[in-house]
Amino acid sequence: MKTSKYLLFTMKKYKSKLINNELIIRSGLVRKISSGIYSFLPLGIRIINKIKKIIRHEIEKNYAIEIYMPLLQKEFLWKKSGRIKIFGKELFKIIDRKKKKFILSPTHEELITYIFSKEIKSYKSFPITFYQIQNKYRDEIRSKDGIIRCKEFIMKDAYSFHINRSSMQKTYMKMYSSYKKIFKLFKIKYKITLSKSKKMGGKTSHEFHAISQHGENYILIHEKDNISKKIKIKNIIKKENESKTSNKHNFVKIFFIKSNRKKKKKIIIIIKISQTLDMKKIKKYYNDETLYLEENEKNKKFINKIKKINNLIYIKNSILIDKSIINLKNFYIYKKINKTKKINIIKHKKNIFFTNKFIIKKSIEIAHIFQIGKKYSKKLNFFVHDKNKKRKLINMGCYGIGITRLLSSIVEQNHNIKGIIWPSIISPFKVIILPINKHKCNEVKIIAKNVYKYFKKNKIEVIIEDRKISPGEMFNNSDLIGITNTIIINEKNAKKKMVEYKNRILNISKIISIKDIKKYIK
Repeated sequence: MKTSKYLLFTMKKYKSKLINNELIIRSGLVRKISSGIYSFLPLGIRIINKIKKIIRHEIEKNYAIEIYMPLLQKEFLWKKSGRIKIFGKELFKIIDRKKKKFILSPTHEELITYIFSKEIKSYKSFPITFYQIQNKYRDEIRSKDGIIRCKEFIMKDAYSFHINRSSMQKTYMKMYSSYKKIFKLFKIKYKITLSKSKKMGGKTSHEFHAISQHGENYILIHEKDNISKKIKIKNIIKKENESKTSNKHNFVKIFFIKSNRKKKKKIIIIIKISQTLDMKKIKKYYNDETLYLEENEKNKKFINKIKKINNLIYIKNSILIDKSIINLKNFYIYKKINKTKKINIIKHKKNIFFTNKFIIKKSIEIAHIFQIGKKYSKKLNFFVHDKNKKRKLINMGCYGIGITRLLSSIVEQNHNIKGIIWPSIISPFKVIILPINKHKCNEVKIIAKNVYKYFKKNKIEVIIEDRKISPGEMFNNSDLIGITNTIIINEKNAKKKMVEYKNRILNISKIISIKDIKKYIK
């Protein structure tokens, strides 16, 4: 490939709050069309296709079969599942010329269940797994600067169907292992958290979080045991009350919030003693008007027994932490038994989240897997008769990877001041050739041509810089787009039958013989 024919849409400058977005734009991977809507340019789609190829390879080891489902879904399917209300304004709704109502797919659980409830009639067909890689659509209320949270995004979603729960769990664990292998191949630093299924359904699910300083989630990580838990951090206070107590010491207080709904969840809230809880914000955040402050002896005893704030992460309740206490260092737990008794306090020398056991990290959710069970088969009547002619509702597992989110995370975790450093497995090209002043030196031109032919002959992905641009621009572009291997040919080395070899990942540079190129680039 020649740069004059391929075109590299690089930019010298682009301002963004997010370094990953800055590099993705500057290196010419994408261009912003509107808020939350991006177009992938040639280099970007090349990398996306490599990511897809690796994911396909690993997923198909679990006998997953690729399909393609339409982006337009009939609205009645979503009404049947009840998720038309759950998703609400996130759904893009379309009415055709015949006044029929459709939904632009944010996900495909309803549709795939509907399709195969009509196609599969024998218990002998199970277990079976289908997957697809395609665009999804959600009318995000807060489309951010970059491709992390978009209205249109690329996703791999897989769905497994099973005659019983134990079969579903086996496939689930296989997918769990495959995901770990995929993210290892991409050199991603990530953590896995046990999660709630929420909109999808089912009781068991796991989220995969890429560590990111610009992430929208917070996870608590055990330094030794590698245990991690997703926590919620939000501005949940009314206002800061200036008091002598709050200025003198850093007190935190713990509240218990309960719901009157059928699933009576309990939420633990931690704020500074100088702050007042805003129940309106909490009700809005959890979308639950029945939430109320619970005060009973059991909770008081629990607070009184707390020796370390870390104890909280072991309980099953949801924990919501106010943003203002993220950076608290010397703090106290406010433990008020009743109005007449004194305040009991415990002093912690270190930051609430940076104890000797646990640390907090920001993260981006890049994947989510679910043991959904029978939720959709019940709604859409997906059943078969087993070998004993007994009617069996089908169990479902669901497995998603956000490919555009994954791309953004890879860039954030793999770059330096010069540009992106792609893991070699998804480098847009295996090697780039930079012939310096080839129009002035015939030897440079001949060697560049021969080296290029060698790579092409050996089916090594290569791109050669053949535009009339300065050496500085050549080097800047090469570093910015992050190609793993670089061959630099200049007049001085060409006369000695030598070239300069650079490796972007290892950050090494060597003058080598032309004959030795094949040793460095296989």
